[in-house]
Parts: sequence; structure tokens; C-alpha cells
Amino acid sequence: MLSIHGLTKLYGGPRPRTVFTDVDLELEAGDYVAVMGESLSLLGVADADAVRRVAATLAAVGLAERATSPPRELSGGELQRVAIARALVHGPRLVLADEPTGNLDPETAGQVLGLLRQQVKANGAAGILVTHSRVAAETCDRTLLLTAQGLREVKP
Repeated sequence: MLSIHGLTKLYGGPRPRTVFTDVDLELEAGDYVAVMGESLSLLGVADADAVRRVAATLAAVGLAERATSPPRELSGGELQRVAIARALVHGPRLVLADEPTGNLDPETAGQVLGLLRQQVKANGAAGILVTHSRVAAETCDRTLLLTAQGLREVKP
């Protein structure tokens, strides 16, 4: 069972705004729900600033020249980089990345892993990278191994 009570989302800054407040949700085993809301647009950000942030984030994942391409014209790796850019453009306080470089060539994977690390550090965020790749894990500060007995730290 999952139980959420009183969940609130606020955007700070010079013009703080409340996105939602006092949300409660209970899910039982077998429940399958959709949560709908406004688009993955940059809520609470001026249009010019949003355009600049999107362009900078796409450039950071190596897709500046593909900014106007429809999804059907992008490769699997490019789509994966778009997903990473979409997640990072908001400057989140928590970054959860599940095999973010699985479809990428080694050079692009290295760039994306560097970008994830840089964004976590620059935003004072927390980051969790879930991966089977030792190379990817080595870009993190610590590596934890999930076993049937729980998490344990892997020493370098």
C-alpha cells in the first residue's frame, strides 16, 4: 500500500506560486491509476526564460540542432537524451535516473553522466543513479549494492 497525505508542491523565487496543495492519495495492491495535470511546460517561468533554459539543456545533451525535430525523426538514443533534458530543465531537487545511458554510445553516455552529476551538484540536489554499469556507477560519489538483505556500500 502507498499512502500520501498533505503533499504540496511550491515554486519559489521572486514570484513564488503554489502548484498544488494538500493532496492525499491511497493506493492498494493492484491499483493502476493515471494522474493528469498541466503539460511538462516550465510552470511559473517566463516564456523567454523557458525558451533559453530549454535551448541550453538540449545543447547540454548534444541535441541543440534537433530542437525542432518531431519525435518520429529521433533515434532511440536521441529520445533518451530528450527525456533526460526534460527531467533536468526544471532544476529538480531530486534526480532519479534509471539506466539513463542504456541506449547511448560510450561518448554520449559519458557526456550525459557528466551532465547529471553537474546538475545535481549545481542545484544542490540529491541524485540516485540506478545502473548495471560499473562505468556509470563510478561517476557517482558512492555506490550502493541492492541485495535481498538491503543496501550495502561498495568500497572503491
